[in-house]
Amino acid sequence: MVDSSDGLSDEALAKSEASAKAICEEMIRRNLKKQMCWTVYIAPKPFSVELAKLMVEAGCRLAIPTIENANEKILRIMRKDFTPDDVREMARCCREAGLTFELCTMFGGPGETMSTVLETLDLVKEVKANGVTLWDPPGLRIYPNTPLADIVREEGFTKRNPNLHGRIRGNDDFFEPVFYLSAEMGVLATAVKAWRKLGLARQSISATLARMRR
Repeated sequence: MVDSSDGLSDEALAKSEASAKAICEEMIRRNLKKQMCWTVYIAPKPFSVELAKLMVEAGCRLAIPTIENANEKILRIMRKDFTPDDVREMARCCREAGLTFELCTMFGGPGETMSTVLETLDLVKEVKANGVTLWDPPGLRIYPNTPLADIVREEGFTKRNPNLHGRIRGNDDFFEPVFYLSAEMGVLATAVKAWRKLGLARQSISATLARMRR
């Protein structure tokens, strides 16, 4: 049996629940569960108990919904089409189907504050996820032709923008890595930058954030 290091990363997997079910049903038909097990990064919506059960039957041992944030305002800013209630419903479906799930979170985007970080941690705790994955800091990497890139253009893609970290001059296409880390996070933003500069593992940051909401 192939280990669960075989992973799928496709938010579109659940954009059409019918397509996601069809993929799982084909894996079941081919009896692939005997040959491999798999993990998947997936969007929280649409999702159902029926889909979760098919995923389990098809050999999925871990689903990782990318929720990014639990603050509705930030989700709207980032043009996400799901809400915290959708995350709660997905968690319920996973538990009912016996599907192990972790939540993938991203901290530091536009509008992020210490309060919104705690709001996300509260949601993780509320839905009783089996674990939490923290996207590699610092903040969110900016890619061209994305909502985040549009926000950065509006704020000003200059060294005077306190939310930007990375090469700015001569990098208008964002080819070189540039990250957005909300200065409104205060001391937490400073700590994340320090962790990154010192090369500390993301697990150390995740553990520290988790302790904030125990």
